[in-house]
Amino acid sequence: MTLLNGEAYSPRVEAESIFDLLCSPMEELNLPRSVGALAKNVKFISEKNMIYFPIPFKETGTAAALKGVEALVATALANLKYGESSHKIEINLEHTTCFLFQTYLSTLDGLGKYDADIKAKLKDTDLLQAQSGPYRRMSANLYATKTPETYFHIHGSLEANKTLQMIGLPPFRPDPKTIEDISRCIESHVQKFTVKELETKNKELGQAGVTAHKHEDFIATPHGKANKGLPPWSVVSLEITTSPIPPLEDAPGAKPRVLSGIKVLELCRIMAGPVITRILAEYGANVLKVTSPNLSDVPFF
Repeated sequence: MTLLNGEAYSPRVEAESIFDLLCSPMEELNLPRSVGALAKNVKFISEKNMIYFPIPFKETGTAAALKGVEALVATALANLKYGESSHKIEINLEHTTCFLFQTYLSTLDGLGKYDADIKAKLKDTDLLQAQSGPYRRMSANLYATKTPETYFHIHGSLEANKTLQMIGLPPFRPDPKTIEDISRCIESHVQKFTVKELETKNKELGQAGVTAHKHEDFIATPHGKANKGLPPWSVVSLEITTSPIPPLEDAPGAKPRVLSGIKVLELCRIMAGPVITRILAEYGANVLKVTSPNLSDVPFF
């Protein structure tokens, strides 16, 4: 139990609350009723029941609730494939927290993301050196602008040169040294521009970047208007004539995998897409990743 503003706060109870909100009604998630009927089997557990990320957002609770929804879908698929069965579903808040920053926990031959010798273990896909140092990495961050109380997310994570130069900074700079000093340096230059000027510069350079809208402002934009009222996801059948691939043989004693026989084509980079398709592979899907040697990526990711 954690004290928040002097009052008792339970991340486990909050995860349950968010999960209940997501599941009521389940139709809003564009999922069948059979999935919602399994929600009573989900239990959230925690060894410490404490806040792990000292930020305003309920990262662990929200992620745990979403993992609960994922577990419901996996269970419904298992029932469909192998027959109805009672399932006990436990979502561990500590495991969920580790999932959220797994990149910083992962090691290769005992070396982590920031070990100097890790680069020798990885293929260098950072073709434009966007990740070569903290100054260039911080070209992808949220900064205050000249527009009062408005922030803009510049995004040079794959092409730092253009982003830094468009706000009047050199592409490489040995100083400042600390993250705080780098952040202040970059923000002081972002603050020379209004959000409209930054949007225009991004468009001219073909760079990523976005204004950080409040919810009421976002839903008034063309993007917000197009998305308002739509379900979180939709499924579009491209074709149904291709036969499933033969399921891979599971190791002796291994649990059956609910997505065996499903083919997934992945054309993604960086984090979200590859993490999702890795999860699908863990459920048994056959995932084919397609990329190009001419496309920058973040090597450790």
